Amino acid sequence: YASFANTSLKSGELDLVGIVSEYSPSAFTPQLNLRNLDDVIGGTNTGGGDDVKQSIQDIKAKFTGTATTAPQGYIQGVVISDYSNKNITTKNLVIQSEGYGITVRFTADHAYALGAELKIKVSGVEISEFNKLLQLNNVPNANVTVVGTGNTVVPKEITISDLKADFERYESTLVTIKGGTISGGTSYGATGVKLT
Repeated sequence: YASFANTSLKSGELDLVGIVSEYSPSAFTPQLNLRNLDDVIGGTNTGGGDDVKQSIQDIKAKFTGTATTAPQGYIQGVVISDYSNKNITTKNLVIQSEGYGITVRFTADHAYALGAELKIKVSGVEISEFNKLLQLNNVPNANVTVVGTGNTVVPKEITISDLKADFERYESTLVTIKGGTISGGTSYGATGVKLT
């Protein structure tokens, strides 16, 4: 029944803390009941579990056209969407790390501010597209730990030609478009506004 029951075992020599127990309808079957993962001291991670950091770039690469499941672990990065100015729906945010970003869709509204550094458990979460936008979908809000606030991400400087040549690479990533022109309307919210 443990919340950590599906976490991959560590290998090598380690220390264990636990409650000595026994459970068997017939023969002697001793047990050691761990209370939480802090009861496993030392050893080496075997590549699974919520404590394995995944890069956003690797998460994005898992998607090959159809919905799939994120590997065991977590992503960590800085929020680049601006919740307070409502540039995105209240269940979504965009997070970036090491030059790559991804949209995260939560199961409920959130209030994570621009510049917050978040650690998000992604084990078993759906990687899919919604209206062609790649996202981590239906992420429980409880999967988030705030690591810090007030961080900045330096936008990657690119041209429109760079963007057209490799759009998927830049999707959900903060960029500065050099030498562009805005046209097609009189306000930022107008229909048909385009950047050329």
